[in-house]
Amino acid sequence: MQRDVPLKVWGKGIEGQLVTVSIADQQVQAVVENGQWELILEPLPIHNSDNPLTMRIASGEEEIILDNILVGDVYLAGGQSNMLMPLRLMDTAAEDLQQAEYPEIRLYDVPCRHYEDADLFVGGNGELGIWEIKDKTSWRECTPENVKNFSAIGYYFAKDIYESQNIPIGIINCNWGGKSAACWIDEKVMAEHSELYQLYEEFAEKVSKVDEAEYAAKWQRYVEQITTYIEENGTKIPLEPFGKYYSYRPCGVFHTMLKPIAPFGLKGVLWYQGESDDFQHHIYEKMLTVMIANWRALFEDPKLPFFIVQLPFVNRSGDQFKWGFIRQAQFNVTQKLDNTYLAVGIDAGGDGDIHPTDKKDISLRLVLLARKYLYNEDIVADSPVVSDVQFEGKKAIIIFDQVNGKLINKGDRVQGFMLCGEDGVYKDAEARIVDWNQVEVWCDEIESPFGVRYGFTNFCTCTLYNDSGLPVTPFNYELN
Repeated sequence: MQRDVPLKVWGKGIEGQLVTVSIADQQVQAVVENGQWELILEPLPIHNSDNPLTMRIASGEEEIILDNILVGDVYLAGGQSNMLMPLRLMDTAAEDLQQAEYPEIRLYDVPCRHYEDADLFVGGNGELGIWEIKDKTSWRECTPENVKNFSAIGYYFAKDIYESQNIPIGIINCNWGGKSAACWIDEKVMAEHSELYQLYEEFAEKVSKVDEAEYAAKWQRYVEQITTYIEENGTKIPLEPFGKYYSYRPCGVFHTMLKPIAPFGLKGVLWYQGESDDFQHHIYEKMLTVMIANWRALFEDPKLPFFIVQLPFVNRSGDQFKWGFIRQAQFNVTQKLDNTYLAVGIDAGGDGDIHPTDKKDISLRLVLLARKYLYNEDIVADSPVVSDVQFEGKKAIIIFDQVNGKLINKGDRVQGFMLCGEDGVYKDAEARIVDWNQVEVWCDEIESPFGVRYGFTNFCTCTLYNDSGLPVTPFNYELN
């Protein structure tokens, strides 16, 4: 449980009955109303494995006892498949799993549920080969067996924070592959923003045209095929039928995955998502902004920190700038919202794979940000960002902030820049470092530059870093 904050405990019960919760030297009571109860515990200090707690929840003749409870810092790992991607699929999995014995790191998997109160819980992403039926879920100690199918980023982050801070760490794994940020927003909140609510209304209209009897039959076959896949370990994973339980529906997993775990006390949120929203990048900044506000309200913490992974490069066909606009939106959100931080991942992609199998660099950058902003360490954690652009003749002079030392080039030449003229057509550009925080950019084909981009295409090689090894943040700058 999260240290040093009031802690909500909640559950279901028999109408009108008294529920008593006891932990440490506290005893708090609540009455069941409309089948639900909720109470608040006073803040608890750190309790490690040498001094675990026991919680007793009693009502009438029933009693639930939860033991081996630790108190430290709890993080939620949210997003889509790159956050979900398990430790066992990493390049260094064999070595990592051998060392993954941490009794003071606790893991919690939120089941991927298609609808509320579903009997069938499906965990994981079929594309990654980790489908499993979960009929229950609980906190588990970090062991090689327990962590092998757990989020690699979540594990690496927890391990590094635990080793640097020496306090118990909990990670809540709440993610599902392929899901838009719109899936993680309450429709009541979405209704306040017409450009977002349109997504919800469009889905509702499509579902209204689906024959319910036909859909029910397709859904039953889908469930049976998933079960067969799990039992036979290799059957082709079925395509999910479109209908009211469609897991990609706007606002869906907000209710089936996120809402059931709120308002559990959190230290912060790790967020790695955006790939599935590249087709609607023009509203992604709004979507992410609304989602963060929604989550902060849900967890009753208006300052809840968000650590956002900026999308890496990917070798993908189609519009070459889609991921660039998502990266820009992610950056913009962290500039406009307090307690939001950006882990630049432009260099952490896979050449032809949307699921890179090395997540250590991404995790380390999240760790550095947490250590600086949550644990008040005097360390370099932020990537350099553009602070000014000056156009002089055929050249653009880029001035960076947050350099913390000097800019360095990890390559035989500086790569990643593009220039455009007033026609708006971007072309690859040459560049060189001219001062500790300045880069000069030019393109022989462009006489009078109008705009400059860095790390803005889906697939790009970016070679600029600060001398702490953090990559320069991608950007898009135009005169208008």
